[in-house]
Amino acid sequence: MPALIVGPRVPRMILHEPARIAGAEERDQPQFDHTTLIKTILLAFADNPAAKLRKMPARVQRAPSLGSLLLDAPRTDLDDPRSARDLMERWRTDARQRREAAPAEDDTSAAPWRGTRSAAPDGAGHPLVLTDFQVAWQKFAGGMRKLGLDV
Repeated sequence: MPALIVGPRVPRMILHEPARIAGAEERDQPQFDHTTLIKTILLAFADNPAAKLRKMPARVQRAPSLGSLLLDAPRTDLDDPRSARDLMERWRTDARQRREAAPAEDDTSAAPWRGTRSAAPDGAGHPLVLTDFQVAWQKFAGGMRKLGLDV
């Protein structure tokens, strides 16, 4: 269950994993999942969280709380919200340039499209490789067209 935890009390640029338990096997490590939400809600809103947790299945009791991800105080290194727009525009421009074909250095042909290649592995100048499903669909569509049906 993918999730994105964002806020001024969440550490910057961090991938969250439960703390390793010394001597525990990988399967014994607590993981963030739907039981994390149950535990977090009980800890935050129950009249007696400890008593309520004791009534829950062991999986909920072992689950890490989202509170374990939060800092004690809000971060002060927050970006100006306007800078996000600039970052996105730079990313778009860079991505566009990587996908556009540029003349190959050793291209001596008169045809402008020959020898051009994009830095992106699936950009201009690279062959299109179809998946098995796409190949099968292409065969199916061709067969339907031969029968006079438009697919």
